[in-house]
Amino acid sequence: MTFIEKLNRVIIVVLCLVLIVLLSLVFVFPHITLTILGDWFMGWGRYFRSVVPWLRLAIGIVLALVTDLILALLIILELRPQRGRYLRVQQVAGGLAHVNIDSVIKLLQHRLAPLPDVAKVTPHVWAKGRKVAVRVDVGVGPEANIPNAAAEMIEVIQRTLTEELGLEIAGQPELRVTVVSQKGKIPAPKVEAQPQPSVFPPEIPPAMPEEKPSGEESDNA
Repeated sequence: MTFIEKLNRVIIVVLCLVLIVLLSLVFVFPHITLTILGDWFMGWGRYFRSVVPWLRLAIGIVLALVTDLILALLIILELRPQRGRYLRVQQVAGGLAHVNIDSVIKLLQHRLAPLPDVAKVTPHVWAKGRKVAVRVDVGVGPEANIPNAAAEMIEVIQRTLTEELGLEIAGQPELRVTVVSQKGKIPAPKVEAQPQPSVFPPEIPPAMPEEKPSGEESDNA
């Protein structure tokens, strides 16, 4: 998003908030709100009437010039053609080809994100004359070898810009590396299985033979 687009959003949001409050008060309490606004404007009118005429005129001219210059600059920035949003493809014969900067950013994200050490990636691309300048903010995991990972990422950036897109790089690609948590879920710790109690009932010992009374043994004898 460009500066003028961000500024447009801020101005629209502020104006909408002011209008919401002001119009709500005017519609709900018109007799009170309009009276207060009228007294406020009349107070400012009486104040400026009391100021020395030449001083009032000088301050008014200065404020008018500053306001007009700011508004004219905003109008020029809004109406001028958006340059620098397209990059010229160098390796094209028989014509001209341009590629959108947003497309270049998406392609770099698509090429860099699958690398094993990359947790997050945010490319920044802008035109520098007829060439392209690039800076990539990269987050890598704590286990990454930063020199090896940086060399691999720079190679991927150069190959993507020059071979796949046919662009000419201004200077060298710049990497800003930050160590972050590893992408993906952290594996849960292993818990050793505890022996479970047996669900089978304990064995019942065999019944002991009943002993006969001694009197019965003598009768049989």
